[in-house]
Parts: sequence; structure tokens; C-alpha cells
Amino acid sequence: MGKTSSRGASLRDVARLAKVSTATASRILNNDTSFSAETRRRVLAAVAQLNYVPKLSYRNALKHFSGRLAKGRTRRTNNIALLGRKGWFLDPAAYVFHGETRDEITVAAQEFGFSLLVTVVPDEAVIPDMILEEKADAAILRFVPERDFLRRLRAHVPVLLLGFPGEELNVSSVCVNEHGAFRLAFKHLYDLGHRDIAYFHSSREERYEIAMSVMRELGLQILPEWTEPIPHDLATVDNAIQRALELYESGPRRPTAVVTYEFPVGIHMFYQLRMRGIRFPEDMSFVVIGDNLRIMEGGDIQWTAVRYPMIEMGRWAVEEAVRMVEDPNRPIQHLKIEGRLIKRASSGPPPSR
Repeated sequence: MGKTSSRGASLRDVARLAKVSTATASRILNNDTSFSAETRRRVLAAVAQLNYVPKLSYRNALKHFSGRLAKGRTRRTNNIALLGRKGWFLDPAAYVFHGETRDEITVAAQEFGFSLLVTVVPDEAVIPDMILEEKADAAILRFVPERDFLRRLRAHVPVLLLGFPGEELNVSSVCVNEHGAFRLAFKHLYDLGHRDIAYFHSSREERYEIAMSVMRELGLQILPEWTEPIPHDLATVDNAIQRALELYESGPRRPTAVVTYEFPVGIHMFYQLRMRGIRFPEDMSFVVIGDNLRIMEGGDIQWTAVRYPMIEMGRWAVEEAVRMVEDPNRPIQHLKIEGRLIKRASSGPPPSR
């Protein structure tokens, strides 16, 4: 029998050539092993003869078969792609805070027999070559993609978001329970007796709304001068913090405690306060959201913090990516991991006590 042209070949064409129903061909291409070896052989032979290009779920399923495939057909590559913005990979400060996560992703992938392919996504108008050339079986994204980019990416590989919720985009994801993390920080200070708590941050975003909701839950007063965003970039962060602290000092009352982020605001603010003679926790308590083992080792910043489980998140992302490769029809999964409060010397009862 001569080779049939691949142009316009459909799943129905495959079923007709293999002398099976369309449903049977679909189930076999989705790795259903309940059919006889002969039926499976006929379907795969039809795929090869027609040079049929399956949809994503079928194409991933084909990678599991050990038989010879037609030219251009894909096999499992045993590679997982990690896609991120340039800053996340190359910025020295970002490496300090996220290097452990990348290390854990690499180790976890190796444990499952996969290699990690890392690439920068500078422009969402273009899908990375490694994906277009089918050099990876799944992609882990360390940024929130535009919907169109995500749609085009998912046409090639299963996708999972690392560090960001995926419910709105309807894509699998693993992230921190942000509300739980903020509640740990504020509740810790509340239980110590603090009622005048400032939330120091750099922009109005989802985390700001979470922080405000937690403060309202605890009955804490929300003052604009203690919760307004402080606009800055990395080059002006010190000046921005100095201006913010001047507002604090000129007000009728000062906060007895501050909740902020670890980087970059937390580090700069901690030292600015110490330069002003503020003692922790005698004059003010200081709690940060985010905590990194590397920066704490051997340093003099002994602050109370809510540690984000970035290592655990990285490992789960790899495990879920492997599950999606093994099961192309796996339902979308969302996991939120709890943070952990690390009590250190920077927090204590308010000065009035």
C-alpha cells in the first residue's frame, strides 16, 4: 500500500485506515492499554502511514510507545523546560533569594529521570525555540503569562505556574497561601500586644489587598501614612525609604511594629531604622514576609520572618510536571503551600508594655 498524503489527515482518517472506530483510535492515542496489541499496532501503523499530527494530548501519549514512529513524530524527550524573565535568572539579588529553588528543581527533575532546560522569555510574542522544536515534555513558568502566550504555549506542552496562582488562567499552579502567610505575621505581632502596626510595601497589588484584609480581621487601625505604597526602583530605594520614615517620625504617633517584604524593601528599611537609632525589639518590632536561608547565615539581620516554602514548591512543580507528561488528560491542579513563622530577635512586646 502506498503512503497516503499527510495533508488534511484527521483522527477519522486514522480510524478508517486502521479499521477501528474513531473512539477506539482516540483512546489508544491517549495511552489506553485495554486494547489488544494487534489493534494498537494497526492504529499506530495508520498514524505513521498518514503522517498524522495529533493534538497535544495525543502527541504526548505517542511519546510513551517504544515502536518506530514516522519521521517527524515525537518521543518523550525527558526534558522539562523552566521559563522565566531575565531578572529572575540573571539578577544577582534574585539569585540569592531564588537560587535554592532552581537548585531544588534541578535535583528533583534528575530524580525523576528528567533534565532541566532553562531559558529566558524576553518577549511573549515568541514561543521559545526549545518548545517549538519539541525539546521539552512540559514547561514550568516562573512568571504570570499573557493569555495569548499561554494559549500558544499549551498547544505544544503541558504548562504549570510556579509561585503564582493559576485559577484565573485555568492552568495548573503551585504557590504560597499568601493570606495565611500575612496572617502569621500580623497575628504574631497582635498576640505580642501590638495594635499600631505599619505595613510597608512598594506597590498596590494583590498582596496589599491581602494585608489589608488581615488587618481588618484583627481589628487593626489602617492609617494611610502607614500603609500607602512607597514608589521606588532599585536605584532609589534608600531615598524612598528615608522619605517614608520622615513621614512616620513627623506624625502624631509612630507604629510600634512594621511588617514588610524581605527584598529589597525589608533589607534597606531595617538598616535605615538602625541608622536612626531604632532598637529591635525594644523600640520597634520588625517582621518580614519572605525568608531566605542564605542571607541569614552568618549575618546580623536576625529578624522574625514568615518563610515561603520555595524549595517545597519547586519540588512539587517538578512532580506535577512529570504527572502531566505521564497523563496528558490529567485534570488541572492547584496547590497552595503554607508558610512558616520563624521567630527571631526582632520582635517582642510593644514599648508601652
